[in-house]
Amino acid sequence: MVGAENYTSAYAEALILGTPKDQLTKAATTKQRKGFSPENIARMEQEMTWLESEFKAVEKGYGENVLHLTLARGYIRKLLENVNVTRALQTHHADIYAEFEKIAAAEAL
Repeated sequence: MVGAENYTSAYAEALILGTPKDQLTKAATTKQRKGFSPENIARMEQEMTWLESEFKAVEKGYGENVLHLTLARGYIRKLLENVNVTRALQTHHADIYAEFEKIAAAEAL
């Protein structure tokens, strides 16, 4: 819930229904929800497992991605300090120059 920034009761209920029975403390009583077939619950469990693995993969690469973006921003800032590079970009690639300016000016990624 924290990772998704969603604290609604409907989301909490979906998480409970999508959690395998062996991971619940009150598995027998919690899983009985009116309107959901065992097939629906099984599908939700599979989707929750898949989402969890995808979330972990994104979380794992986040730190490395931020490092790469920080290094790239520093490199772009250094490039734009060079008058010849700036002039060439403005003359021949104004669209790229504008984007580089935005990246160089960014304080947070």
